[in-house]
Amino acid sequence: MMDANSGHANALEYPAMIETDPSPAQQPSPVANRMRRSRARRRRGETIVPLEVGPDLISNLVALGWLPEDDKGDKSAIARALTQLAERALWANVTPAAGSLGRSASRATFASARSIR
Repeated sequence: MMDANSGHANALEYPAMIETDPSPAQQPSPVANRMRRSRARRRRGETIVPLEVGPDLISNLVALGWLPEDDKGDKSAIARALTQLAERALWANVTPAAGSLGRSASRATFASARSIR
């Protein structure tokens, strides 16, 4: 039926003419979100480095106060602790010079140096 005043069809007669809110936009897929994060990291000059962390290293992080005991199984907490440790080492200009506890040191030297602390 036509509305006498406007000359338009009555919306009650034609339900398809009733305005509805558009459906909400689809959420991006997990793959799309991962790619966005990857591109944002690349723009900031950051990268993700896969790293195996053994129980001894985790225990040392806890013993030195870089990682709370309760966070020993939390990958994000371990990553933060290692990042903070590396940033502090860079700030202090720590180098793997001969005689340091870097690559050139043996495990025995590292163990004895740890017991001195």
